[in-house]
Amino acid sequence: MIAINARHTEAMTFCHRMHAAEAFHAAWVLWQRPFRSCEQQRDMLIAAHACAEHWAMAGDHEDRARAELLLARVHLAVGQIAVACIHARRVIRLVSTKRLDPAIAIEAYRALA
Repeated sequence: MIAINARHTEAMTFCHRMHAAEAFHAAWVLWQRPFRSCEQQRDMLIAAHACAEHWAMAGDHEDRARAELLLARVHLAVGQIAVACIHARRVIRLVSTKRLDPAIAIEAYRALA
């Protein structure tokens, strides 16, 4: 019975990681566009939040920091500055408390600037 649960957990982790990467890519492609329709902005926000949710389920601290950075960027891109600042500060906190790559924090500071 334990082996079945372990396999199930591994499969769920794999699925979360796969969906997180797909959602990140979808949000990133939309974020890079110079102009987005209202529908594309909505899709970008949904994809970024989906990415963050999947990384919360199966990612490590760096994955979560990068997802928070994506959230900061997309919220900034749609004009939700206060929300973008919240996510950028989460990135900075994760980088400092978990000793992650400082380049991630630099990008968060850029989002705050």
